[in-house]
Amino acid sequence: MSEDPNDYNLPDDYFFVTECWGSRFYKVYSEKMTYNAAKTQCESDGAFLAIPRSEPENDYIADLIPNNHIWIGIDDIDQEGVFVAVDGSDITYTNWNSDQPNNSHNNENAVIILNKAWNDIVVKVPHRFVCSLRIRGMFILNQNDLKDIQTELQSRDRENQKYKTDLLEKQKELQNCDKDLKDIQAELQLRDRENQRYRNDLQEKQRELQASEKQYKTYRDCE
Repeated sequence: MSEDPNDYNLPDDYFFVTECWGSRFYKVYSEKMTYNAAKTQCESDGAFLAIPRSEPENDYIADLIPNNHIWIGIDDIDQEGVFVAVDGSDITYTNWNSDQPNNSHNNENAVIILNKAWNDIVVKVPHRFVCSLRIRGMFILNQNDLKDIQTELQSRDRENQKYKTDLLEKQKELQNCDKDLKDIQAELQLRDRENQRYRNDLQEKQRELQASEKQYKTYRDCE
């Protein structure tokens, strides 16, 4: 597994960490930003706002910027009380402070770490933040991989469509051949009937000729 952020289309100042919670790239931003601005910044890097997935990782992120509010990639902006991760993954770990989340004043829709505990807080107040990219084995969760997969699927779809078109054309050709075969069979049957009539006519002529020859012989015998 590469530890070079450039191999994952990340800026050079991301650093690699492998710990008990897995392998990650992180970047600590010194600037303070609102929640949405911080989220956008991480995603423009090709990463996400860091999402703690265990107590050790939660403590590690908190220690990156000690004694500060730190945005993490979890919010309930879309539906109050339903917290989701910004990368679409399941939330399998939480560390809410006592009486949290409380949605104070009905406008606290994002989550910060403070002294290793979580609090919901208003999105418009600037705070520091950490960006992260999770690495799962050799599978890299980034947009470039997704684009490559989508391109491959589109290419396969085009190939399948061409195959279907060719197959339909072959089916039409077979249907035409079947029609031609039926026409030939009908023509042969018609010719067989005509030939049978011709044979019947010929046999009738032969009988007439035989009768004529018999009459002629009888006539000669009488002379």
